[in-house]
This record gives sequence, C-alpha cells and structure tokens, in this order.
Amino acid sequence: MMNNTKLFHRNLLAISLGSVLTIINCSSGQATTNPVSQKASPVANASAKTSHQANNQVAIAPKYAPLAKVVNDTKAAVNSGDFANAQAQFSKFEEEWAKIEDGVKKNSPASYEKIETDMTNIDNAFKKPSKATLVPLLDNLNQTIGTLQ
Repeated sequence: MMNNTKLFHRNLLAISLGSVLTIINCSSGQATTNPVSQKASPVANASAKTSHQANNQVAIAPKYAPLAKVVNDTKAAVNSGDFANAQAQFSKFEEEWAKIEDGVKKNSPASYEKIETDMTNIDNAFKKPSKATLVPLLDNLNQTIGTLQ
C-alpha cells in the first residue's frame, strides 16, 4: 500500500512539473520540447494551447512576418511601459505596410480595411497611451495579419 502511495505522488509530481514547464515554455514563446510533459499529461498540452491562445499568437505567412515583427516589437515596448519606444517601433509598420498594401487591398479588401482601421486606432491610442488600450489593439492587428494568405 505504501508503494502505491509513493508511486502516485511521484506521478502527480511529474505531471505537475511537466505542466508548469509546458506553460513556462509556452508563455516565453518557445516551442515545448520536453517529451515527458507531452506524454505525461494531456491536461498540460491543453494548458499550453490555452496559454498560446491567451497570448494571441497566430501563424503568420512568411511574406507578412515583417509586419508581425513590428507589431510584436511594439507590444513588447508597450508591455514594458516604454511608450516612446513603442510609438517609434510602430512607425516602422507603415514602412512595411507600404510595401504590400496594394496586394492586400486587391486580394483581401476586408482585411485591408481592417488593418487600416487598426492602424488608425493604434495611432490615436498613442495620443494617450496605456497598456490597457494598446495591447488589445495590437493583438487585433496581429490577428488580422494572421488571416492574410
């Protein structure tokens, strides 16, 4: 009986540790490579997926990666409270957008309009910047970029 209790506690500890490591890796933006956490607990894998969704990470087509990088760099500066740097980072978005916007407008007019609206909203939010305002706007923009093919 004592051996079963020890085994149970060891397994519980392993699953808990795997879950924590999975969540930490997921929230740091790195892929989870710990085979123990992947095999040990389907709950850990579900937590990882939920954490990625909560961070609003989307798959970006390679030709739109420069746009997503600018948005992510801007968001990182916003999250650190450096709004001057965030605004400087976001000014790079227009440069990258100018390179591809005509193609987006032609192939996906609805996404084009959404991106233009998001850009305007973000520019306006920088007039009185706050994390609470800017982070959701940047996440929305990244989500829209993620829909482009």
